[in-house]
Amino acid sequence: MKQIITFLLLFISISAYSRHNLTGKVIDRTSGEPVEMATIRLFPYSHGDSALIHGVQTDMDGRFIVTNVQDGSYKLIISSVGYYEQTLPVTMAGKDITLRTITMKEEVMHLAEVSVQGRAAEMTVKGDTIEYNTAAYKVNENAMVEDLLKKMNGVQVDQQGNVTVNGETITAVRIDGKKFFGDDVQSATKNIPAEMIEKIQVIDEKSETAKLTGFEDDDTEHIINLTLKADRKKGVFGKYTGGLGADMVTENEGWFNYGDHEFGTTASERTKHFFNDDFRYNANIFTNLLLGESQTTILGSANNTNEIRMQRGRGNFGQDANAGITRSENLGVNTNIDLNSKITPKDAKTELLLGGDAAFSHSHNDTRSETKKESYTEDYTYLNADTAQQLSDIYDANVRLEMQYQIDSVNKIILQPRFSYTGQKKVGSEEYSNYYGDNLLSDGYQTSLDSTREISARLKMTYNHKFSRPGRSVTLTGNIEYTDNREYQETFAFDNLTGSALVDQYTNSSSGNASYYIHASYVEPIYKTNHLLEIAARFTGSNRNSLKNQYSADYSISGDKVYEYDSVYSNQLSNSLYTERLELNYRWLTQRSDLTIGARVIASQTHSTTFYGGVLARDTLINTWNASPSINFRYKFGKKEFARIRYRGRISQPTITQMEPVRNNSDAMNETVGNLSLRPAFQHRFVAMYSRFNQDKFSSVMTGIRGSLTQNALVGNTIYDQTGKRYQQTVNADVIPWNISADLMYNTPFAQKMLQFNTRTMVSYNQRVAYTLRQQDAALIAQLIEENRLPLGEASFTGNLQVNEDLSLRFTHSLVDIGLRTNGTYSRTGNSTTANSTSNVFNWGVTGDVEFHLPKSWNIAADCGIAPDCVNVKATTEEGLGFTGAQEGISAHAVCIIG
Repeated sequence: MKQIITFLLLFISISAYSRHNLTGKVIDRTSGEPVEMATIRLFPYSHGDSALIHGVQTDMDGRFIVTNVQDGSYKLIISSVGYYEQTLPVTMAGKDITLRTITMKEEVMHLAEVSVQGRAAEMTVKGDTIEYNTAAYKVNENAMVEDLLKKMNGVQVDQQGNVTVNGETITAVRIDGKKFFGDDVQSATKNIPAEMIEKIQVIDEKSETAKLTGFEDDDTEHIINLTLKADRKKGVFGKYTGGLGADMVTENEGWFNYGDHEFGTTASERTKHFFNDDFRYNANIFTNLLLGESQTTILGSANNTNEIRMQRGRGNFGQDANAGITRSENLGVNTNIDLNSKITPKDAKTELLLGGDAAFSHSHNDTRSETKKESYTEDYTYLNADTAQQLSDIYDANVRLEMQYQIDSVNKIILQPRFSYTGQKKVGSEEYSNYYGDNLLSDGYQTSLDSTREISARLKMTYNHKFSRPGRSVTLTGNIEYTDNREYQETFAFDNLTGSALVDQYTNSSSGNASYYIHASYVEPIYKTNHLLEIAARFTGSNRNSLKNQYSADYSISGDKVYEYDSVYSNQLSNSLYTERLELNYRWLTQRSDLTIGARVIASQTHSTTFYGGVLARDTLINTWNASPSINFRYKFGKKEFARIRYRGRISQPTITQMEPVRNNSDAMNETVGNLSLRPAFQHRFVAMYSRFNQDKFSSVMTGIRGSLTQNALVGNTIYDQTGKRYQQTVNADVIPWNISADLMYNTPFAQKMLQFNTRTMVSYNQRVAYTLRQQDAALIAQLIEENRLPLGEASFTGNLQVNEDLSLRFTHSLVDIGLRTNGTYSRTGNSTTANSTSNVFNWGVTGDVEFHLPKSWNIAADCGIAPDCVNVKATTEEGLGFTGAQEGISAHAVCIIG
């Protein structure tokens, strides 16, 4: 009997020892997003045995764990509504197994059967992801992705090509889940043909560290993922376009006569005039090479029609990057290579991926402007008149590389080096005059030359190790970056009132900045695998040294102009900034919910020294600290119904430029003043959202509210002296700026899905603060700047209420396709400086298109529209200003351009 009991105990212990865990992750093959609530079933790998052994569902990150699985052979069946079912063989042999990421293909035919005669839904909402169906939008034959985005509800594309969706800025683009030219959004939106794209998804992309730890951090990005059409995912595909033209008509509508000496006295001069002033060209190339899971894209363009197709080639042309006349050229290569077939895997999880991009761009810009600005107070009127021209040349080269090596099921390394070069040359001239009432304060002109060069290199490395206990992991991230700057400036400013030069100088400047950080995260499951605790720490450092040697003209030596070393404005600055952050986070996961709560403490130290002429002028040390809680809660009501609440506090350090307390007179009428007393700003951000997609009706609804408050906000303080010269300094606001916005999106098909209705409504209000002080004594200001105590101006509060409505309706039939979209924005802005002054602006636009489908695959199409920026109605109350009436009145102005 004793032997039997011993045998049973031994058998039980062996059985318990032979049970292990099977873990994995399920993602969408196209977007790379996790597939939530997918069903995971484990069956014996036997033709005669179909008994279910285990059954679980994936969580909100697409992960699953099957516990207590005995050794043996099994088949794992993964299924989810809208996806093709998958079956995988699994062998358990005395240890835990982590499967390679499982990708699921969307069951397109199943979804298409829902639609009878019309197109699929223009937009669907899946959790916090918005998905647009490009087949529902009509664009021209040679349209790019940017043209598609402009037609989509909730999407705005400004004149510089920046993209926002529901008020959130898009920071990167992926193609089928793979990186595309890093953070250069316009390389994708302005170069990829629209006809290649099947779907456009707007996704919240977690950082590499957050994906490895499972805890969301401050580096989550709002990105776009472009899904290629099936016939564009194999082989080689390219699109090449080009055009030439010339303006041969004079201002008097006559033809140019190039024999006329007006265009040059020689044939060479006349030819140069033609190509510089009259000749126009535009050429673009796009080539996509796909081999299995590897993808390479080559793109390039050249034009003199004000199109800049890479964000890196824009430089600083002023507020509007499309201002003036721009000529640009760019060439880029982006690649993502799957090397799994080239390596010897250590286990089923081993994989090696290489990627990166290289780009070169050049742009030349000629901008000429004439501005007149009137500023009002209760007692006085200020008038500024300015005429300027600027010629700019920018050269930019960038190389980004990335390697992701999953060594085995428990170890992963990510390496991300990056190199960049930017060179810019600007030549400018300006004439200015400033009036205080009827009194002329200043009148003069200024010329300038500015040549800069910046070289930077960065290396980021991430290492992740997963322990044998499910959920336990450690992640280390290190980053080091060095930037070297060189700048040469020439400035000449002349005062017409005194007949003398205000500034005649040249400057050589150099600076080097080394920044680095190390981040460590340890995750421990404290109860089963769905209660996780993270302890994270980060140390960040930045060391910057700059040297400025300035030489000013001196006419006192033998009457000739001689440039002498200027010890007043020559300086040497050293700045060190250190930040320490410690945080504790708890995460609780269930099949329907995901809750993360945490707290962080942040301390920072800033040490700055400033030398003038080799003599120490300032030595400043500032210490600060902040603490804040955080919460992130997501709840899944069902497969297509989702809600989220998020609060997070974030610190924003002032830039070196804002703090740098060096004297600078390179602009005769504008001077930037550093502020060593700046403290970091701390922003509280809150988001709540809800979304639902009706699979039967193909209708979607998404609504949300967002808000923020900023303590110690970094805002502008502007002081004017009696000549109209402006001194600008960044200060910490003594009040709290804030903003809040709410939006609602809804779309649904009806009439047997032949009609598609979309609407988006957004309401926002924000309050900003700035400080202004006028008519101050110039000598006193100079003294206060030296003492680092520039006075704080009078607070000016600006409140802006904005209401936006976007409506679209599309009718689709086998014979005709008709679309109509209207967009309207009402903006009401008030400022506390001028009493009873409120600006009301209403912009609206209408676009429409129609396409007839004729026999033999013939189509006739047309579109027309009034863009929102072509219609502007403005009304302004002017009480007490004496324009419309002696005491009060309303003026209105309306403009409408139809093209």
